[in-house]
Amino acid sequence: MKIFIRWLLLAAALLLVSYLYAGVTIASFGSALIAALVLGLFNTLVRPLLVLLTLPVTLLTLGLFLFVINALMFWSAAAVLDGFNVTGFGAALIGSLLYTDYAYAFEIAAVVLLVAIVAAVALTLRVRKDTKHFDPAAAVRVRKEDRLRLVKMRASSERAQKT
Repeated sequence: MKIFIRWLLLAAALLLVSYLYAGVTIASFGSALIAALVLGLFNTLVRPLLVLLTLPVTLLTLGLFLFVINALMFWSAAAVLDGFNVTGFGAALIGSLLYTDYAYAFEIAAVVLLVAIVAAVALTLRVRKDTKHFDPAAAVRVRKEDRLRLVKMRASSERAQKT
């Protein structure tokens, strides 16, 4: 479930990047989902190999070459897919920077929302001494005889004469 939510958030981040930057275009949300999947596969399978092979250059540039590797992953994913287009390497570099930043923002927002939901549920379920408490389990266990009691009362003679 966590992977599925992260996938949706990354697709939304891709759509946001395409909205903010004209060098990156995405045809639809379905294309964004596929692009997020392909980017995830490239970052999982190809990126570690590239990082290892370019380790001397990365050390020489004090880690700045990792931005180039991220841009290459972004650009190669756009080259493989139809609904995901990047105009050039510069656009891939800017798009990958935006994608990384907004992906983190979406994930932080999702965590904050999850914490807020858990807090709301916890506050709803707490019992305070100064308020009335309703027990749903007790309400379900009530029988018909407990809810309604018929009482026969005799009519008074004065009321019976008036009507």
